Amino acid sequence: MPDKKGIIEYFMEIDKLIDKPVDIIILGGCFLVLNGLKPSSPDIDMIIEGNSYNKIVYITKQLNKKYSYEIDVMTEGYIENIQLPENYIKDVKRYRRYRSNFRFVRLWLLSPYDIIISKINRWKRKDVDDINTILSAFSIKRKKFDKRLTRFKIVSKQIFNKNLSQFYTLFEKKLKSSWLGF
Repeated sequence: MPDKKGIIEYFMEIDKLIDKPVDIIILGGCFLVLNGLKPSSPDIDMIIEGNSYNKIVYITKQLNKKYSYEIDVMTEGYIENIQLPENYIKDVKRYRRYRSNFRFVRLWLLSPYDIIISKINRWKRKDVDDINTILSAFSIKRKKFDKRLTRFKIVSKQIFNKNLSQFYTLFEKKLKSSWLGF
C-alpha cells in the first residue's frame, strides 16, 4: 500500500516518462495520505483530463511491472457511477509539497466536498471512516455541501439517496452551519 513517499515516488516515475505538463487530480485514499490524515492508501486514484489521459494510462500499465499498486485512472470527471460537476476543477487545490521534484507533473487535490460525495456513493466501511476523518480535519459547511451535491450527475440515484440518508444520520452534527450560508 502506497504511503506518502511511495505516492510521490510513483508520480516522479510518471514525470520521467512524459515530455509535457500534465495535471493530475488526486482523490480517494491518496487525498487523505497527501493531507497527512492517513498513513497509506490501498490504491492510487487519479483523474486525468484532456489529451494526456491515454498517455498516463499507458505509463501506469508500464509502471505496474515495477510497482504493485492498484491504479485507477479516470477521466471526464467520472468516479465510478457519478460524474463530478462541470466546474469541479475550480475547487481543486494545488499540492505544493514536493513540487520541485517534478518537471511536468502538476498534482492537484480534489475538493474535500467532492471526496465526501464520492465516498457516499460507494459507502463501504472504509469510506465511512474516511468521511469521518475528513469532517474532523476540514470545516465542511452544510449549505455548501448540499449545493455542491445538486451539481453531481448520479447514475444510481436510489442507492445514492439511501447512502446519503445514512450519511446525514451519522454525520449531521459534524457538518458546520454558517450565518452566511456557505
